[in-house]
Amino acid sequence: MTAASSCSSDKRDAILEGAIAEFLKQGYAAASMDRIASTAGVSKATIYSHFQSKDRLFIAIVDRLVLSKFADLLAPEQVTQHLNDPPEQLLRHLASTMLQVPRQDPEYVGFIRIVIAESERFPDLAQTFLRELPAIALESLSHYFTHCPHLALPDPEATARIFLGAIAHYIITQYVLYGADILPLTETRLIDTLIAMITASGAKPL
Repeated sequence: MTAASSCSSDKRDAILEGAIAEFLKQGYAAASMDRIASTAGVSKATIYSHFQSKDRLFIAIVDRLVLSKFADLLAPEQVTQHLNDPPEQLLRHLASTMLQVPRQDPEYVGFIRIVIAESERFPDLAQTFLRELPAIALESLSHYFTHCPHLALPDPEATARIFLGAIAHYIITQYVLYGADILPLTETRLIDTLIAMITASGAKPL
């Protein structure tokens, strides 16, 4: 990496850090590009040279906070490599890893709150998030359920939606909406039950 490209990468990282802090504090609509520039220690023109618009900056944050955590876990090519893995093994790994993120990363939880809060005024933002993570995860898991030699599910896509939907519901109720004391449930119970339901209904006869 050249000195120029390293400097550009450092500025990009600083802009993203400043933008995350501003979005989490102010939400999307009220976020100020001037404050982001001040926090990042760059000019507003530098922000636009890297990201062109607030929308593009938001998409980059999706990549920073979401894709960077799940790309190696949920990308179609990654799941394809595990087609022959026992369902209990793969599903437990997927669920445990997905549930670990909100426990360890308050920025991720705050970002989900922004997506939900701003979805009515800015539906494109919510749709961007859906395309970048849930849609990819659904495609990958549906492919696994369709082609896994250990399973014969009647509707692989619906099963994938149930699995991912249960995890999303848990994250939203326990972390995003502060409901852990109101709707208590351990992660282990959720994961064990999901795996038992899927393997019992979709096990191939011997």
